[in-house]
Amino acid sequence: MLLAIGLSGGDCHAAPLVAVDTSGLRSPWIAGAAGALGVLALLLSGRARRSGYGWFGAASLLWAVREATLPGGPGPDARPWTVVLHQAGFAWIAVLGALYAMNVVGRDTLRTRLVLGGWAAVALALAAGAVLLPAPTLGMLLRAGTLAMAMGVLWVLASAARQQRSAPALLLTVTALIGLAIGLRDLWVFGQPEPGDAVAWSRYTVLLLIAVAAWLLVDEFTRSSAELRALNRDLLDRVAQKERDLQMAFEGTRLRDQRQAVLAERDRILREMHDGLGGRLVAAMALTSQVERQSLPPPGGEPRSVDEPLRDLKLTLDDCLVELRLALDSLETDQRPLIEALAELRFRVEPSLRAAGVRLVWQLDEAASEVELPAAETLHVLRIVREALTNVIKHAHATVVWLRLEARGTQRLALTVVDNGLQQRMSEAQVDMPLFVPPSIVHGGRGLANMQRRAAALSARLDSGPHPEGWAVTLELPLPAAG
Repeated sequence: MLLAIGLSGGDCHAAPLVAVDTSGLRSPWIAGAAGALGVLALLLSGRARRSGYGWFGAASLLWAVREATLPGGPGPDARPWTVVLHQAGFAWIAVLGALYAMNVVGRDTLRTRLVLGGWAAVALALAAGAVLLPAPTLGMLLRAGTLAMAMGVLWVLASAARQQRSAPALLLTVTALIGLAIGLRDLWVFGQPEPGDAVAWSRYTVLLLIAVAAWLLVDEFTRSSAELRALNRDLLDRVAQKERDLQMAFEGTRLRDQRQAVLAERDRILREMHDGLGGRLVAAMALTSQVERQSLPPPGGEPRSVDEPLRDLKLTLDDCLVELRLALDSLETDQRPLIEALAELRFRVEPSLRAAGVRLVWQLDEAASEVELPAAETLHVLRIVREALTNVIKHAHATVVWLRLEARGTQRLALTVVDNGLQQRMSEAQVDMPLFVPPSIVHGGRGLANMQRRAAALSARLDSGPHPEGWAVTLELPLPAAG
């Protein structure tokens, strides 16, 4: 491994500083492999933000440059600084390889970087002193220091392998041990006075390093892919669970809203039946009792006429049918033009008006003929009109009643019920007199209160009072939004 490189001292001629590789063997393919792997490692370091790849890439490129430029070591005519850099480069490669190994096993701390970086600077100084002075002792210190660093790195790797029990730590420990053994072998062989044709094995430890690094990269990629697949499966499971939870929550909310809507609709129907049909049935029962009592002759007298009570009973029963039909119409869900609903109401109440001697005049604005309201709102409008017409029959003493529907601008709709009862009374009296006010309004009866409540539900305004033609009840409500 790279540790062997630093221990062998290179391929120079025998000298106090370095050993000699007399084989003269050139290995461009080793340089090419180391260079390619170094470039790949640096690219990975930049993309993955992993310093370990950077240390390994720098070491591989430095080794490739050494093999490509000076495969046999500096020649006799080499410049001194070329020799210095060549010898210091071995220590630098060993430092970079050690940093890579420390990063893999999780020991790449600031302290580790400072110690190894300091040794790289010391190695340059020792190589310069050994070559330039020259001082063989400094060369011995360079080799001894590199040996000490290699032993320390091996110790750290062995400790990490024992603690972690991981394949990368064990593999790096074995590789470092093999590289250290090869480096010691080369140091001993080339330290002999006549090494002969011996070959430096440490030159080829880069192949072992490439194989180890490739295995570690593949192993890390495999583990990362497995973790990514597991993460995707977990994410899909969580998404599916959330979808199920949301579906259950939605279903619970839907059922709860459905129950609330059913209860609200039931309450509305009960309220409508109580306020409309219930009150008129009670009145019909009272009239029935009155007819029964009136049909009995007084002691010693003639039977009294029951025509008027029977007429009132008939009108009341007609009102009951109208109220029942309105309640049934309110159950419809489709919107329809308001004019259609008013036409049906007219068809049902006009017989009662004629029976009371009141003529109904229908006055509709064409601009308001297409207005549509929801069924519930339509029912409120019909109830208000129905109550106003009932007041006309019972209290106004009118002969004509006008039902007017008109648009006021683009945002409001006005529905007015006008009777001429007040005008009739003033004509008959032929004197100025207080305005006629229906008793239900004077006494604040339930009729007006119900009309006001329904107008509030429509966000509308309800006005009642004298009118140039008599008495008017006007409902002004906002037009529904288009679309």
